[in-house]
Amino acid sequence: MKTYRKIPDWPEIRRRYSDFWMKNWPEDRLLMQVQNLAREVSPEPRWMKDVSFQEKKYRDPALFFQLIDYRQSRWHWHGDLFAYRIPSYAANSLPIYLGSRVCFGESIWQEPVLKSIEESDRICFRCDYPFWREHLEAVGYFVERCRGVELLGMTDFGGPVDWLAAFLGPEQLCLETVRQPEKVQAFAFRLGQIFVEMWEEVYARIAPYFDGTCNWLPMWAEGRLAVLQDDLSILFSPQTYQEVFVPVLRKIASQFEKVLFHFHNGALHQLDNLVSIPEITVLHFGIDPNTGPITHYLPQLRKVQKAGKGLFVSVLEPEDVLPLIATLDPRNLLLLVTTADDEASKKLLANAREWTQQRIKQMQD
Repeated sequence: MKTYRKIPDWPEIRRRYSDFWMKNWPEDRLLMQVQNLAREVSPEPRWMKDVSFQEKKYRDPALFFQLIDYRQSRWHWHGDLFAYRIPSYAANSLPIYLGSRVCFGESIWQEPVLKSIEESDRICFRCDYPFWREHLEAVGYFVERCRGVELLGMTDFGGPVDWLAAFLGPEQLCLETVRQPEKVQAFAFRLGQIFVEMWEEVYARIAPYFDGTCNWLPMWAEGRLAVLQDDLSILFSPQTYQEVFVPVLRKIASQFEKVLFHFHNGALHQLDNLVSIPEITVLHFGIDPNTGPITHYLPQLRKVQKAGKGLFVSVLEPEDVLPLIATLDPRNLLLLVTTADDEASKKLLANAREWTQQRIKQMQD
């Protein structure tokens, strides 16, 4: 086990994550990450808002590190939310490294580069693509800055449907999936193989210096933990998703020891597809805006655990915590909660310890 200056209680935190993966009864409280905004934050450096730095602040490793540093300084983290950072430009970044059209602003987004699935052969992996070469340089810079200080997470590469949508655009992807599902699936399989190759290259640079694997969500595990997502699965019927994209997910996921799948409740119609995939180890259940409180989804959350999968629920309000602990199995449950301030965060963690013990007693009885 490695040690980190910014995570003095890492041995205890690590134990709770290990208990989660092994589905052990929690010794004290369930796995829980708590965050709150800092009351005082240093002024944002001018260059972060400077139009001339919109692209440079992402492509220069030192500036990118400072950018992440400032964004993290706005938050205080408690419980099992450990100090970490990821050297990742944006969500769903794999297309960035394969020649997608990249746009820079406050964040990074991508514009379609293919007019139809017939042009998909244009997309291939070349180690000399500028963004991929620069990303590996950033990974090296982050390794040197983070080793012995905090954890360094894997790149946020994204997932099959989201990759296809980045290259084709959501509308064209839907049309092509109806017209030529075999070609869409073949392209997704090819991107999946590229993803595995890229993931392994980044992992080989990070693994020697850090303990296990962590990711952007964040989650930690021993060994090789991959994160996948398909936010735009919301566009497809369960049958289409099952026939065209689930085989791709299974193929990718089979390459890893553990897989965490990032899921939004807006795509609730795909839940049965996802819980039926044996290669998915944990489901991250995120709540979309204007969709009601998490307590409306207790049957679906229980379904995830009943399928034998771990459950990571975010981002919660403090009042959501007790109903979830009282209803779900704390052995493979992770909650991420946002509170008002440091005092509220610490109080919530103390309460969670008591609620966890009550739930364990109830279940064992």
